[in-house]
Amino acid sequence: ATGGVAVLSASEGYTRQCQVPPLIPGPVRSFYFSPLGSFLVTLQHWAKDAGPNVGVWDAKTGEMIFSFVMKKQDGMTWPPLKWTSLETHCCRMVTDGVQIMPGNLAKDSESEGKVSAPGIMAFECAPRGAGAGPPHVAIVIAEAKGAPARCQIFRLDDPSQPTATKNFFKAQSVQMWWNNIGTAVLCKTSQEVDDTGKGYYGGSH
Repeated sequence: ATGGVAVLSASEGYTRQCQVPPLIPGPVRSFYFSPLGSFLVTLQHWAKDAGPNVGVWDAKTGEMIFSFVMKKQDGMTWPPLKWTSLETHCCRMVTDGVQIMPGNLAKDSESEGKVSAPGIMAFECAPRGAGAGPPHVAIVIAEAKGAPARCQIFRLDDPSQPTATKNFFKAQSVQMWWNNIGTAVLCKTSQEVDDTGKGYYGGSH
């Protein structure tokens, strides 16, 4: 379909696997694959009353798994779905936290859990767990009413309470990077203006 995404198999001479259509009028603006290439996630510009603009598709068959509305795309909200490296778990940021789903997104499987975090700004799923341990997810909750922002880490198999917390101020935006074995995460915060509120160079921590 015009404006959609064609999925080709590099291991099979670039033969076409499937064709994913746009969900709403207008072309697909961005897309990415899950770590093992099982799923394709597409994004179109949000338009009022147009319907869901993010689609999650089976990368082999082109079947739509589910779709949802995403009004704002930036470095903290994209990509909206993040998998562990072996696709054992999939995490999605929602208004009040992070939804934890089975990595295969099986329709007959219930959500595995949720990290409750009103005011969440960003999240990053660890690629794997340490040794034979479970993988984790790191989240950042925005500053509110004089309280500092905080980065928290949760186990994906038991998200009821954080395993680590770090508080900080001056966090208008944030970026996070896990190491390859999922044992440590680097959290970088930044602000658009300096401490005087007048400079445009901002700062980062």
